[in-house]
Amino acid sequence: MSATEIIIIATVTAFAAFAIGVTGFGFGLIAMSVYSNIITVPESAALVAVLSFGIIVVNLVPIRKHIRFDILWPLLLSALVGVPVGVLVLVRVDEAVLRIGLGSLILATLAVDLFTRNHAVREPSVPVACLVGVASGALGGAYSTSGPPTVMYLSSVMRHKCELKASFSAFFLAVAIIRLPFLLAGGVLSADLFLTALLVLAPLAAGLALGMIVFKRLDDRVVRRIVRVFLAISAIVLIVRS
Repeated sequence: MSATEIIIIATVTAFAAFAIGVTGFGFGLIAMSVYSNIITVPESAALVAVLSFGIIVVNLVPIRKHIRFDILWPLLLSALVGVPVGVLVLVRVDEAVLRIGLGSLILATLAVDLFTRNHAVREPSVPVACLVGVASGALGGAYSTSGPPTVMYLSSVMRHKCELKASFSAFFLAVAIIRLPFLLAGGVLSADLFLTALLVLAPLAAGLALGMIVFKRLDDRVVRRIVRVFLAISAIVLIVRS
């Protein structure tokens, strides 16, 4: 990997960390959308998986008392089914198909978000939560991006920003823990990947710290708009390059 590519990855990592610091989600989608244009999709997913642990823990600790376990439990249990399926797809499916799938996933997420963001809060549903958990687990296993279905579901059943951010973070941490042994078994993790992770730790920490400060002071809708534009452009590039 060239110095230019390392700089690009470090910059995107900082931006993705900033986004998750503000909103509680988005790190995987943002990072994968650019990483996958530089390294392979499996390598990108593994790098995101490694970087996610520290981010999620640091993000979660200050607001852990706001976690809604009464809503999360069916998501967590059903994710156990989805993660191994996703990792199997990651290590078996052709690279071009993975890139097109990732780009399509990002665009579909943005489209659904556009039409559902202003809907009223709904009552939690265990059957729906189980389906969401399986889908999120599978996406987490394949792309290290378990966020889209989870974010859509939790955003529809709760509104308080601290509850949302804490619940997102708790779910993503659980998926990250479940995913790691499957990635190890699939041979996706490597020494070079851990070296790359070390090289981007400083920008990651800076982006996350800034995002957590902004979370307390800024309407996160502004950051979400920026993230949406960035993701749309990156998704189109992924699909075209495939």
